[in-house]
This record gives sequence, structure tokens and C-alpha cells, in this order.
Amino acid sequence: VGTPPQRQTVIVDTGSGVTAFPCSACRDCGKDYHASPFFVEAGSSTFQKNKCDSCSERGTCTHRNQDGEYCKIGVSYQEGSSWSAYQAKDETYLGGPHDEGVDKTFEAGDGKHLASGVVDENPEDAAAFSFPLTFGC
Repeated sequence: VGTPPQRQTVIVDTGSGVTAFPCSACRDCGKDYHASPFFVEAGSSTFQKNKCDSCSERGTCTHRNQDGEYCKIGVSYQEGSSWSAYQAKDETYLGGPHDEGVDKTFEAGDGKHLASGVVDENPEDAAAFSFPLTFGC
């Protein structure tokens, strides 16, 4: 996630359709329970904190038309746990090497395939398939 990319491991919550992971300002986020370091918002040139006009359907506006306006989002689970966050958007891709992010640039062999020659063969090509992700931070 981000530019340059910061590795984030997530568990897909198929019941809510919401993606979230701890960010640098997070308090009480179970620091010892996450596989990746907290996402550092200031470390990404493409990071955007969502304002009220960009709230997703699950987000609610906080401090509309004031300094510090943002979209709040949260999920509560039946077993009693919950989380809340602000909504943000940044570039992301899935896959690639597990220990570091990859650059979006790549050499296109014949103009039809990625550098590896076959789509999805080389994990270094994953960044070429980046997309904007809205997530809880």
C-alpha cells in the first residue's frame, strides 16, 4: 500500500466488505498481534485521508465543514471485538515479493506481456496492476 509501497498483511472480512489495518497514529491496535508494521501515512506520496464528501456507504462524516473533517468507519463483531478508524485512500497492489514492495516500472518485453513474458509469472510484475484502495486507517 502506498507510494513507495509499504507491506501490509490483511485478513479479508467477507462479512463487512471493509479493509482496515493499523496506521502510525493508532492507539490500542494490538501492536504485537499484526504481521506487518503499522502503515506510515506520511511515508506515502499518494495517501489521502477521506473528507466527508468521499465517505463510503459505511462511513460517517465527523466534523463536517471544520478543520479536521474526516470519514469514520468501524465494525463490531458478534464475539465482542470491534475496531474504528478513519477512511483513507491509497494505491495498492496484491501479491509480489513478501519482504519488500516493488516499483511500478517494468520493462515490457514484446509490448503484450510483462517483463517476465507471461502475466502473473513473476511476482515483481505485481505493482503494474495497482488500484486505488479505500481502507480504514
